[in-house]
Amino acid sequence: MLKTGESNCYDSIFHHYVDPILVLDTRTGCIRDANLAAIRFLERDMETLVGRPFSSLLSRERPPDAAAFSESLRAEGRAEDDWTLHLGSGKESRSHVMAQFMEMGGTPGYVVTLRPPSILREGGAAAIEAQARIDALYGEINDPLQEILSWIELQGNPRLQKPAQRLTETLRTLRGDGFLPPPSPLDAETYRYRTFDRRTPCSENKVLIVDDETNIRNLFNNILRLNVPDLSLEMAENGRRAIHAFEETHHCLIILDMKMPAMDGQKVLQQLRELCRLKHWQTPAVLLCSGYDSRHVAEAMTQSKMRCAFVQKPIGKRDLVHAVEEMLQRHMSS
Repeated sequence: MLKTGESNCYDSIFHHYVDPILVLDTRTGCIRDANLAAIRFLERDMETLVGRPFSSLLSRERPPDAAAFSESLRAEGRAEDDWTLHLGSGKESRSHVMAQFMEMGGTPGYVVTLRPPSILREGGAAAIEAQARIDALYGEINDPLQEILSWIELQGNPRLQKPAQRLTETLRTLRGDGFLPPPSPLDAETYRYRTFDRRTPCSENKVLIVDDETNIRNLFNNILRLNVPDLSLEMAENGRRAIHAFEETHHCLIILDMKMPAMDGQKVLQQLRELCRLKHWQTPAVLLCSGYDSRHVAEAMTQSKMRCAFVQKPIGKRDLVHAVEEMLQRHMSS
C-alpha cells in the first residue's frame, strides 16, 4: 500500500487523480492498491481488488499480447497498449493501459494507469495534429479567462463573478480535469516509519508565489494575506528569481506556475531539489498551478521527487486558501 508522506508524486495525488490508477506487486502481478477512480472505473470495491492478479481483469475473449508488454516493462521500465478489461458488472471496456516501474515506500512496484483507448495511436498524424490544435485552443481560452477572473477577484464584482465561474466550470468539464486537493495530514501510523530528519528545516510560514502574470501574483498574494493569518508572503515573476529568493529565505511552501517563459515550473522543481540536496536543507512543499493537462504535471512531480500537490487554473479563492492551509499543515507534520 502507498503510505502518505513518501516522496513521490502519487503520494500527493494518488486518491484524487482523475485517471484510474492501480499499484501492482512486481513479483506476483497482484494488485497492492487502487485509487478511487480505479474502483469506480472497474466497478469493484477495494476488498475485491487488493490481492487480486491484474491478469484476472483482462478479457479472455480478446487477450492482449502480454509477453511483448512484459518484455517492454522489464527492458525499459514502462509499457503501454490498448486492452479490454472485464468490469465488476460483467461488462467489458476498452482501456489504454500504461505501466511504469516505480519505488514506493522502499518497495518496488508497477504503477498502472487506465485511460480511454489512445486516439493518437488509432488516428495517426491527423489525430496528433488535431489534439495539438485542441490544446492550443484551450490555452487561448484559458489564459484570458484566468486574467478576467483575477480582476473580478481583486475588484470583488459579484455581477461578473457568477458568469465567470460558469465559464470556468464549463472549460474544466470540456477538458476533463478538475481541482486536485492536497493529501490529508499524516496519520499516527505513518510516524512509526519516519526517521529523525537532520536537515535544516524550512522557514516556518514563509510562502513564495511564482507566476509570470502580475495579476495572478497580486491576486494570490491578496487572497492569502487576507484569509490565511501569520503568513510571510514573497513574490517572484520568473523561475530564476524564484530560485534566488528561495536560496535567501528557504520558504516552507512555494506556489509555482508550471508554464513560464525561459524557465518553466519543471526546471524550477529540479533546481530546488538540487539546491536543497547541496545545502542539506529540508525540501519545501510545492503547490503546482497549471491551466493545462494534469498528466504533464504528474510527470514533473515524479521526476522532482518532492512533496507536491496540484491545482487547476483558474482557481477560486476558497480552493486556493484550502490548498495552502492543507499543504502548510502537512508540511509542519512531516
